[in-house]
Amino acid sequence: MLREIRSLGFEYAELSHGIRISLLPGIMEAFDAGEIKISTLHNFCPLPMGVNHAAPNIYKFTSLDRRERDNAWRHTLKTLETADRLKAVLVVLHMGAIDMKEYTDRLVEMVGEGKRHTPKYTSLCEEAMMKREKKKAEHMNLAGEMLTKIADKAEEYGLRLGIENREEI
Repeated sequence: MLREIRSLGFEYAELSHGIRISLLPGIMEAFDAGEIKISTLHNFCPLPMGVNHAAPNIYKFTSLDRRERDNAWRHTLKTLETADRLKAVLVVLHMGAIDMKEYTDRLVEMVGEGKRHTPKYTSLCEEAMMKREKKKAEHMNLAGEMLTKIADKAEEYGLRLGIENREEI
């Protein structure tokens, strides 16, 4: 895959959150041979063992479950180590989500039906915002604590961090 990317004229590649651990030896071989440079890794890269599909939010930094946050930390460390090994300069993080009822699909559906300017749409928007406001503080604090730890570790490796917002978790 990386050889093909290079043959298309690209000097750098970005590794996504869909890279299985079984692909790392080939990636490192191509990197070590100077065939391609790696600019960026998306957390979690490589994927945790047993995960075979892109899973950027398999563990959330905002989770109220301490074990999930510990797993997020542990697998983020692996991403940072891999980025360092491949001389990448940036790791992209998905910080998590506020644990609440999903409103987006229904609101998008209502817009598609031409119901954006209806009292029901407005009421649903207000309900979503009110619930988010009530729940966000704890999740934001957890994300902030984790980001501080990650930033300290990234600094040791000389890595920059980027935060990507995602439409869905």
